[in-house]
Amino acid sequence: MPFYKLVRKGDMDLRANKVGRVNKVGSANKVGSANKVGSANKVGSANKVRSANKVRSANKVGSANKSDMDLRANSADKGHTGGQVVNIAGVIGLTVLLNKKTNNKIFLFYDDHENINYCPSSQQFISDLLNTLLSTKSNVEVKGGGDSKYMLILEEPFIDNHGNIGVLWDDVKHLCLFRDFYSKIIRKCSNENVCNGFPVDMRIALLDFSLYLSDYSSITITLSESFSKIAFLFDLGTMEEAGESVIAFIKNVFSNYTHTFHYRQLKKKVEAFYNKFIKSNGNMKVCDFVGSNGHWDMFFVCGYPFTDDNISNFFDELDKILSAIMEFYMIILINIFKEKQKIVYAGYYHCKNVKHILTSYYDYEQIYNTGITDNVETSENVCSCINVPATLFN
Repeated sequence: MPFYKLVRKGDMDLRANKVGRVNKVGSANKVGSANKVGSANKVGSANKVRSANKVRSANKVGSANKSDMDLRANSADKGHTGGQVVNIAGVIGLTVLLNKKTNNKIFLFYDDHENINYCPSSQQFISDLLNTLLSTKSNVEVKGGGDSKYMLILEEPFIDNHGNIGVLWDDVKHLCLFRDFYSKIIRKCSNENVCNGFPVDMRIALLDFSLYLSDYSSITITLSESFSKIAFLFDLGTMEEAGESVIAFIKNVFSNYTHTFHYRQLKKKVEAFYNKFIKSNGNMKVCDFVGSNGHWDMFFVCGYPFTDDNISNFFDELDKILSAIMEFYMIILINIFKEKQKIVYAGYYHCKNVKHILTSYYDYEQIYNTGITDNVETSENVCSCINVPATLFN
């Protein structure tokens, strides 16, 4: 059974608590190199993603992976008063959110995929921490949710077939160590139905070409064909071979939340994009359309899809839609497993947007914050290392 079928639908109430338009809209910030996420697909050599497949062994990238991280001790406290701290490499920031109504706690670990400016000493990586936390057993049995007190929500490929998937940043140490850890928990999920972690990056399953190609001349499918899976998700078209694919699964999950404000806002963005770019150009080949509309100019807008933005750039808007679909699924998972503490490990911009949406629309408040969780574009000497109190995970 594919691991994604083990996710239960749950009894989540995704009705946004604030149905008005957000006034606290972050200005559009030009995205730097940290936002080169693995959103590739089955087209050419550029099809590489941050995947647990086709990766180098963690043992080939330096020091051995610690199987049991010591949360009790570390060097002098840096930036915290009292108590011992844990140094965690492979993370540039951490935000902890709490919903006081449900007691739902979320740990958002922000990753800069390319950053190798690790902790100067006692390098314990994010994969070490996650491995230790997963060994903390839950007192409450959760169907389909594994046996741990924690549940991991991970920016890893959520697809049917990894056969054509390569890897971005295949020589970055913290990602290599993480992929080794991730492959183990996914095997446990598939083989034993004990699922403590879930991949959420279905972007490569939603689009039949990569947004990051330098040459689109070989992409001869039409715009309508390339957008068909997204159109299917939002009732703008049909999909003949949906079957039991990841797309059909996501469609089934989303169907439980079409009444929510979040879903409706996302669908509005998809419809606006469809009407502007796809509807009147559907029979054009992607290569021909990109030839007259193709310039990559991407901006991050905090709060998407709740924000109003000017839909002018094909690539920019499509990238935001793909990310927003993934982030909506992340928030569904966050709210389904109410009994567990959730850990999100994803790119900086995804964590920032999920934090904004949860605090603006879902009654979450920030109870802890450290590292770079804002204004990464203007920050200097960003370190892929955070220092947190050991008691934070008690």
